[in-house]
Amino acid sequence: MRFYQHNGFQVNEFNLLLPFILILPMALITGPFLPDLIISITAIYFIILCIRKKLFHVFKLRVVIFFILFYAYILLRSIFSDNPFLSLESSLFYFRFGFYTLTVIYFILLNEKFIIYFKYALLIPILLIIVDGYTQFITGFNVIGLGAQYYSTNTLRLSGMFGEEMIMGKYLLHTVPLYVALTFYSSQENRYLIIFNIVLMGIALILILITGERTSFVLFLMLTILLFLLTDLRKYILPSVIVISIISSLLIFSNPRIQERSFNSTINELFDENGQIQFITKSHQEHAQTALKMFFKNPFVGHGSKMFRDKCKNPEYNSGSNSCSTHPHNYYLQLLAETGLIGIVPIISILVFTFKNLIVAIINNFFAKSNLRKDDYLISLNIIVFINVFPLAPSMSFFNNWSSIVMYLPIPFLLYPYLKDSLRSKII
Repeated sequence: MRFYQHNGFQVNEFNLLLPFILILPMALITGPFLPDLIISITAIYFIILCIRKKLFHVFKLRVVIFFILFYAYILLRSIFSDNPFLSLESSLFYFRFGFYTLTVIYFILLNEKFIIYFKYALLIPILLIIVDGYTQFITGFNVIGLGAQYYSTNTLRLSGMFGEEMIMGKYLLHTVPLYVALTFYSSQENRYLIIFNIVLMGIALILILITGERTSFVLFLMLTILLFLLTDLRKYILPSVIVISIISSLLIFSNPRIQERSFNSTINELFDENGQIQFITKSHQEHAQTALKMFFKNPFVGHGSKMFRDKCKNPEYNSGSNSCSTHPHNYYLQLLAETGLIGIVPIISILVFTFKNLIVAIINNFFAKSNLRKDDYLISLNIIVFINVFPLAPSMSFFNNWSSIVMYLPIPFLLYPYLKDSLRSKII
């Protein structure tokens, strides 16, 4: 693979980073260390190149300035928190995610075929995880001999190659739709590719159902519905819905384990001990109450990143026996508690940006009489990022390494069409 040369960016310099970025989707299977190492090396190397080649125009982009201000804010908030050493663990090197994003954008700018290479870098581990997951479901063990895991409720659940970590569904949620989105880039309508994408999403959706990861299943289902409604996949929506619904129903009602986790347990959790409807579990409700108490105590700047786990021990914020945890299991509640109103601005900006774009896509698809070809690539990426920051969904910690990486994974591909003209004018 060759990159043509621009001002200062030599082929060999950028090729050094290429293998690291392309193995990132596979590295995510191994846990947080290896993918975080890849992100860090990529970000630091890119910063060094920018300084050496005097590419300071990069730092004048509004989105980059916005990210740097957010980074500077959470860094300062950590320094002045009650436990700066704990807080700095998550904020000190947070810059790596922004500069990794810029690195990928530059790769695409230098050679748009990078999108094709990354697409296949996603597909290989996706197929591996799917085959491994179904193998564990059918035989009880995956391809390397790991058995299903007993979760906290003594429910047997699939985890595949992720071992004790129940994140197989989350991995598929963040990689399968991104692969599908990248297939839309600069490609003519291909019936067989569309059918393959539909089959892949259907197989992944059913596997996520089997894993018992209810949040990942609901979010993947929402994402799939939006993709079917707003892209070329809509032509096959009826047969796809029928087949997936039949298979899912058969799995739920023929397999006691799946029925217990995905149906019975969900119904039971909808009601409290008094028979009243509750939309979140008691533990999640107490986490939320604790986070809100912390927010109201310091509404503008919060208490510092990663400080929820420390502050929740304070009787002042106690909301019950389950009020304390490492994080409140929701990005927005965590940011409100730890970074305040100032720190929540970036994620709300992303939510509003993608929501606005989806509203425009809905109007163009169903109400506008236009012959213009819609951009399925941009539409699907806006859907993915919108689902990633969906405010009502339970989540991992916002500052968790693995979670941050998968959340940033689609960002450079979404930003590239918006930034390519301004960047290309500077380096060509």
